[in-house]
Amino acid sequence: MPIAIENNRGQFQYQIFKAGELAGFVQYSMDGADLWVLHTSMKRQFKSALLTDMLIHHVLTDAHASRLAVLPFCPAVRAFIAEHREYAYLVTAEWQERIPSPAHHKADADSNIPLDFVRLTGSCRAQHLDTTLGSPDVDQYINGNTGPLSLTHLQDPAALAQLQDPEQQSVDS
Repeated sequence: MPIAIENNRGQFQYQIFKAGELAGFVQYSMDGADLWVLHTSMKRQFKSALLTDMLIHHVLTDAHASRLAVLPFCPAVRAFIAEHREYAYLVTAEWQERIPSPAHHKADADSNIPLDFVRLTGSCRAQHLDTTLGSPDVDQYINGNTGPLSLTHLQDPAALAQLQDPEQQSVDS
């Protein structure tokens, strides 16, 4: 089941697809050279910290490549940047104080930051389609995305353990 992420400029959304089905999106707006990241939404059946990280990573990498400043209105994106400070330079000076410190998130080991801040849509009864590191679709996506802002943080043993913990992947009803 391949994973694809694309920028749907007509709908102002970065969309992530799994096996051809829309799994979630990041809604944005543009103001000159500023990318206003408004909110992140995932279908319940695709609820996954890994897919969320992949999507937000793509948004920030694209902003870097396009030389855009990021205004992270979305709390999921702010949480992601707090965990991955290598993206903090993208955030405008006025917004830097709104990025929480990494220590703030480390205190709560049971959280799925930034997944905790993602809007979930769809039926609670939908079959959950698990996405884990090591699966062919994830490996294919990660191996195809290299460079200075690649998904290398996903190869950190602590990050791997958090993303692969099934307790953190469960769907709340």
